Amino acid sequence: MSGKFLSLLVILSPSFTMLCAQDSAVEFVDAVLDEANNTIEVIYNLKANADNRPYDVSLYYSNDGGQTFKGPAARVSGDVGKQIQPGSYKKIYWNYFYEDQEFTGENLVFSVRAELAKALAKETLMGPKAALYSVLAPGWGDTKARTGKNYWLITAGTWGLMGAALISRSSASNSYDDYLNATDPEAANSAFDDADSQFNTYKTLRTLAILAWASDVVGVYIKGKKNQREGLTARKKVKLDWNLAMSPDGRTPMAGIKATF
Repeated sequence: MSGKFLSLLVILSPSFTMLCAQDSAVEFVDAVLDEANNTIEVIYNLKANADNRPYDVSLYYSNDGGQTFKGPAARVSGDVGKQIQPGSYKKIYWNYFYEDQEFTGENLVFSVRAELAKALAKETLMGPKAALYSVLAPGWGDTKARTGKNYWLITAGTWGLMGAALISRSSASNSYDDYLNATDPEAANSAFDDADSQFNTYKTLRTLAILAWASDVVGVYIKGKKNQREGLTARKKVKLDWNLAMSPDGRTPMAGIKATF
């Protein structure tokens, strides 16, 4: 789907002049320069569509009066990116200094492009709370916050490391018992070396398992936060049902409440 966009010519000064605005999903409102923070604030309205779907919004800029455009701009924040809902006075903050250190502001033209976002999957993704599932079992939270498959490999890999660590620890314990029960110095030294090596292997595997598990929890939390920012999560409403009844003997009124999450 082709993106609908708005182009405007601005001069790098406290006042901006709009060159043109095409009939599109985007309507220009204002552009404000913040020289102290090396940013330009682009304010626009995002028109609603018949399907009431969000947009994917990106910012492009030109230094040659609109003949060629660069982008999408990466050093942006605010109402830009995926799943931007229609509305008035949307704001994009562009840090032009870190985007392009050779930027002068001469012949500056912005192109704010808005494409209808793709329809979400039937099952919405979870937010940062999905990390709690990974706390219980590595890989479980990924099935809640991501759309891919084969996350069971994370579970199998992490628990495999833990299993191997426990086997190494058991072997180290057996070798140490052999050391204690050895009847000659050579057998004792050999058993002690085996116990020491196996215990070091246990510690290494245990550390790798812990790091893998912790990394999965953190990764799912970060992905959940991203889902939340991009509007991919569904806010569950709590439904309360009141019930009034009488006790079996018909003398005492009883009230109950049922909460559905």
